[in-house]
Amino acid sequence: MSGRRVLVTGAGRGIGAATAAALAQPGGVVVVNYRSDDEAAAAACARVAGAGARAVPAKADVTDLAAVDSLFETVSREAGGLDVLVLNAGVPYRYERLGKLAPAEFETQWRVLAYSAFLCLRRALPLFPKGGGDVVFILSSVTAGAPPAYMAGYVSAKYALWGLARGLAAESGAKGPRVHCVAPGMTETAFLKDFPRPIVDAAREAQGGKLLTPDEVAAMVVNALTSPAEPA
Repeated sequence: MSGRRVLVTGAGRGIGAATAAALAQPGGVVVVNYRSDDEAAAAACARVAGAGARAVPAKADVTDLAAVDSLFETVSREAGGLDVLVLNAGVPYRYERLGKLAPAEFETQWRVLAYSAFLCLRRALPLFPKGGGDVVFILSSVTAGAPPAYMAGYVSAKYALWGLARGLAAESGAKGPRVHCVAPGMTETAFLKDFPRPIVDAAREAQGGKLLTPDEVAAMVVNALTSPAEPA
């Protein structure tokens, strides 16, 4: 990964911050995208710099077209191109019956988890080297088995993100970029703060008595990037 130019969305904390640090290597550039928490982003950038890469903080709401355009102007200016894009923008879970889920909440899930990925991809694709580049989609275990109840907004948005990955893989083929999907189980992040504890406890039991850590998910990303690409 030496010298790679990386952009991680939603990298201010949690899985994104851990992934940015895991992909940081001497001689590389890691653009740390975040939405609002300057202090957390500074800590994430410090982890990147500690691994020997140049950290570039990039505050941007990736659901906003103009903000995404500005983000990729930063990528072009600071990194001169892109080798790895990690699509990790996330939103707190909404645990609610579908019939009671507010339209605005449903829209937020889709905008953050799926629409933001589309906006980023359309700007990232021209920046990849010809015949190269890697895109990592951070999915969820909800796309790998029976989905949980009362999370229709989140589940449907993650399936949409998976569909976007499959569509990109079908287009790119052997010409690049390579497409990778990482679908971790429930992970210990701030998003679980207000989540029903019985659901968290059930997930912990199903995962062998523990939740994943952000660093463990970051290791999955590194492994995906160093393994042969498989169909999305």
